[in-house]
This record gives sequence, C-alpha cells and structure tokens, in this order.
Amino acid sequence: MGGEMGVADLTVACAFGFTQSVLGDLVETSRYPNLGAFCARAEALPAFRAAPPEDGATASAIGD
Repeated sequence: MGGEMGVADLTVACAFGFTQSVLGDLVETSRYPNLGAFCARAEALPAFRAAPPEDGATASAIGD
C-alpha cells in the first residue's frame, strides 16, 4: 500500500482477516507478521472502516 488502496490490497486484507477469524486455529497467522501489519494498516483506513463487516450488509445496496 504505497498510495491509494487498490482492489488487490482490499482482497488481501479481507482474505487475511477471514483467515485470522475463521481459520486461525488451522493456520498460524503469526508466521506472517508483515502480512498482519499490512492488513492492520489497511483496516485502519477510513474507507475500510466505513464498510460494514456484516455478511451481506451491502448486497441490498448493490441490487437497488
């Protein structure tokens, strides 16, 4: 993340966050400290924090 967050940055942050929360007991996420730090920086961005984390929370907005 050198500048503006792109699709790849968002994908990595979401995938790693999912891995930590759902598969944390199967995957040693602590083995990837740089990836963890990257995701923490991404998740701290206002645009990222503004997106609701609830499953399907934005699906109705897309369909409207």
